[in-house]
Amino acid sequence: MSDLATDNHAPHWRRQAALYLDLIRWNRPAGWLLLLWPSLSALWLAAGGFPGWHLLTVFVLGTVLMRSAGCCINDVADREFDKHVKRTANRPVTSGALSVRQALGAGALLALCAFALVLTTNAATIQWSFAALAVTLQIQRLRHKMLLVEMLVRVLDLLGPVLGLLERLALTTLTPV
Repeated sequence: MSDLATDNHAPHWRRQAALYLDLIRWNRPAGWLLLLWPSLSALWLAAGGFPGWHLLTVFVLGTVLMRSAGCCINDVADREFDKHVKRTANRPVTSGALSVRQALGAGALLALCAFALVLTTNAATIQWSFAALAVTLQIQRLRHKMLLVEMLVRVLDLLGPVLGLLERLALTTLTPV
């Protein structure tokens, strides 16, 4: 946890904000950057250059929001396991600084904000975002239980670029099953 989250002299709202920032791994941007580059690459390729400020904003913010939501869900799912790992033992949910309800609420709010961004895109992109959400939820449900999860993670990694291509190319005839 960050020093601000444990500083008893800091105002309550600042300690809470620091806990939520720790929850979404704000200080570790590598996670969302690894997800962002393939999506932006696909968007740029589909557009034949700069895709426009609207789509750039949607995909950058959407990637950060969904990765952050995933961190919230992951911390809830792994809270018992994380207690036994030195690197993760002090995470806000694992340590009890944030409740499961608070973490799930934050995750849901972040995912809803990402979905609001998706709603500003075309119909095919909106439909495929449900497939991306389904894969995301399955990964969390199956983690630590199946070897196929790694394959699901790779499918999810590819859905960002697929959504980027669909949005830019407006392939409305391609709809999820």
